[in-house]
Amino acid sequence: MQLAFLSDGLALAAVAACYLTILLIRVLRRSPGWVAPTLLGTVALAALLRATIAREAILTAWTYIRTVPLAQAISTGPVFEWLVGQGRSVYLTDLIFDTNLVLACLTPLPLFLHSNFLLKDVRVAVAAAFLLAILPVHIAFSRSDVYFIQSLFFSSLAFATLYSALTDPSLRWRQISLLFLGPLLWTVFLARPLNLAFFPLLLATIFVTVGSEVPNQRRWIAALVVTIPAVLDLLLNLFVGYGSQVGEGLGLKTITQAWRMLFDLERNTVLNTDITPLGIPILMALGLRTLWTGGKRTIAVYLLGWFIAFFVTHAYIFPFRATMMARYHLHLVVPTILMAAAALPRVLRLGTVWRATIALYLLASPVLHIGFAKNVENFSIQREFKFLTELRSEIPQGCVVVDYVGPAGCTRGPRLERIGAYAGRGQPSRWQSVLLIGAARGSDGGRPMPKQVVTTDGVDAAIDGHDCALFYEGNLCRSYGNSWSDLAPACKRMHEVFDLAPIRESRYTEHIYDPADARGLCGPATTRYDPPTDEATLRLYRIKRKSAPETQ
Repeated sequence: MQLAFLSDGLALAAVAACYLTILLIRVLRRSPGWVAPTLLGTVALAALLRATIAREAILTAWTYIRTVPLAQAISTGPVFEWLVGQGRSVYLTDLIFDTNLVLACLTPLPLFLHSNFLLKDVRVAVAAAFLLAILPVHIAFSRSDVYFIQSLFFSSLAFATLYSALTDPSLRWRQISLLFLGPLLWTVFLARPLNLAFFPLLLATIFVTVGSEVPNQRRWIAALVVTIPAVLDLLLNLFVGYGSQVGEGLGLKTITQAWRMLFDLERNTVLNTDITPLGIPILMALGLRTLWTGGKRTIAVYLLGWFIAFFVTHAYIFPFRATMMARYHLHLVVPTILMAAAALPRVLRLGTVWRATIALYLLASPVLHIGFAKNVENFSIQREFKFLTELRSEIPQGCVVVDYVGPAGCTRGPRLERIGAYAGRGQPSRWQSVLLIGAARGSDGGRPMPKQVVTTDGVDAAIDGHDCALFYEGNLCRSYGNSWSDLAPACKRMHEVFDLAPIRESRYTEHIYDPADARGLCGPATTRYDPPTDEATLRLYRIKRKSAPETQ
């Protein structure tokens, strides 16, 4: 049990929170008196905007399978296990959303520290925290299941920790920061495969941006601490689990897609005014000019290079929807914000009317762009998620639920299995999931399924002895049909083998977010990803065995 606490999510979060708090106190002691209350107000504003605007949304890749790493570590840790033992059950999806929400609300704090260390201007650092608090794209994803929210928090904290390990006047605190940095970077690198792109930025921080007063010996020690988790991630994670993607990502295709995306005013989300306020790219340009003319050309090149490197790296994906690209472009948030915040000295030299106009415009931007956050509710995958969560109270505890996940080798995430799952190691699900698969369509992309997996002919045995047996006919049943109005063969056979009595249904117009989730991974079963008039129907059935025909 004692060793288990080393990987406990709540324990790790508590350590990170303690370190962040102490580092903030150390920095704020050297700052003007107005900084602390302003920073506290910024975090309160961030929390208010995210609590009122952001929607609980499943927007990550491999929905219904992946779990935000910190939420997963919390769920399987002994601290949470003890809390659950006190009689409180928490759905896993709720834990995922709440974990990301807390991280999103607190991210202005490590970003403030990072900005203050890099730009050496506490006013600019406060401006950076404020810009993140009101940034519509960060608000929109802050209550979702995407990994980028965790990545933004811990990567910003990692940069602040690195600066502290290099520049703090206290030897003991530098040593503490250096000890904390290694495990923290391991957390950052493991959060997402592309997070290894932070490694060259960390080295550039050590040898370029930190300042000439840092001794070389200290730099090389920090470089070693940074390199060890990066190499381990490369060897144990990236090459092992993502070898083919690494090869593809390093090809010319990524460069050409980045060039296309640069001029695509929909997928270049920094220039997409439905996603990013027009004032942000203007402030970015003004901030770069301010840095360049203010004698900080190295910082200007560093931030612009960061932005370009991450823009190109994430162009490996050329998504179907701008909302999907906005998810990937969350990694552009930090360089974008830092460049925009750097414009503050020039903005402060403007007249009172101009300064007030800019401030009011930025404050109003979350409301002006509220449509982007609300738009996630229109996607088919989100409509299905809402329908399924509403079913929680209607499906009896312990009921057997048959859930179609696609043909063998091309399976997607089991919907109701995730919806009914409680957080916590060894916690039983609200119901018993039986995963229905169809005939094999290919061999790529299938994920191992932890629950009972059957074909249609095996359903009868799976439900035998259970008074409550249900069948969910969801989006996957339609995705693997021969047309949008057809059902997958396994789903159609359920109607042939059993008497299915409808319990609940939901109808809506199809609006695809991620074609990979809608069509599976073995090529599209249907060719129209976004039919404007096709109505999707979700149904929950009660399964009854067909009565044997009467004999004369």
